[in-house]
Amino acid sequence: MGGTQIRWRRAARIAGIALAAIAAIAALPALIGSDAPPPVPDDVGLIPTQVSPPPPEPAAPELPPRAPRVKEVTELPPRARRVKEVKAKKIEAKRKRRAKRRRERRHMDQGGTEESPPAPVMSYAPAPAPVMTYAPAPAPPEFGIEP
Repeated sequence: MGGTQIRWRRAARIAGIALAAIAAIAALPALIGSDAPPPVPDDVGLIPTQVSPPPPEPAAPELPPRAPRVKEVTELPPRARRVKEVKAKKIEAKRKRRAKRRRERRHMDQGGTEESPPAPVMSYAPAPAPVMTYAPAPAPPEFGIEP
């Protein structure tokens, strides 16, 4: 009759690990600490017998009321008016230059001048489809065995 072999070294190692785990679980609460809070000192909650009043704060000196800082502007100063006019002139000149360039480009696109060849006209029309005709397949060559 065949029996099971017990390897005693391995069984002892498993038993030792199990005992160590049980000992660690039992010692864990002692290592972490107890649930009870630390003891309270004796003088907590007691009011001291001599209470000194807080020192008085020095009073802030009174300042005269401030005048409002808002100025009512009825007219721009002469320099500001001049700057505004110069900026307006620059902007207007820029607009005119852009319009002139646009006109020149349009002129070039429509045919150009004699000095430059006309620009190609771009068309968005689809290209014509190729014409397809049916042609029968060529006849296969005849293979024959000649005597």
